[in-house]
Amino acid sequence: KNVGMGAALNIGCVFLMGLGFTHALLLDQDSDIEDNLPSVLFDYITKNSNVGIVGPRISLVGDGIKPLRVDYGGFVVASSKFIFKRTLLGRVPLEVAFNITSGSMIDLSVHHDVGGFWEELFIDGVDTEFCLRIKDFGFSTVVLPEVTLNQRYGEFSGTKRFLGFSFNPTHHNEQRKYISFRNQVMICKRHFRNHGYYVAWQLMSSIKAF
Repeated sequence: KNVGMGAALNIGCVFLMGLGFTHALLLDQDSDIEDNLPSVLFDYITKNSNVGIVGPRISLVGDGIKPLRVDYGGFVVASSKFIFKRTLLGRVPLEVAFNITSGSMIDLSVHHDVGGFWEELFIDGVDTEFCLRIKDFGFSTVVLPEVTLNQRYGEFSGTKRFLGFSFNPTHHNEQRKYISFRNQVMICKRHFRNHGYYVAWQLMSSIKAF
């Protein structure tokens, strides 16, 4: 049966640990990666013991054929406990508050120690919640500029302008939208004490999404 993304990731990670593997590369079915992405991520995460997750530069794909080269919109970086900023990826590794599942490499021992992905979320927010939780255990999430993930995001068809603002609409169906909003409430309730900046970002993000 469909047990959701969180449970599926946990099953895969536990299986790999049982075979003696130390790290896992997570990918969506519509991900397109560069040939050297696995080796670049693995080299970085094995040389930095404080890193629990490492991911690539993200380019949103609209038509499934040609990358639109739309930046992820600036990664969320914690300025303080309650303040965040959006930071574009430059030429050096960037520690971020969270990153998406696809294209990321995780340390399987960290996955085990923090208790795996939160399965109740089912799909949306599984990745961001995990990144927040590993931070509580002293690990960080890092994005590397050397490699790129071309990622299809819903039915994304390019950046739109409305009332002076830029939007990247995903055109997900109503069930997916409901799950997304519901999960953000659950994540904020769990992490607001240690990650107030995430609640602030999520409030602004949800208003924009609405």
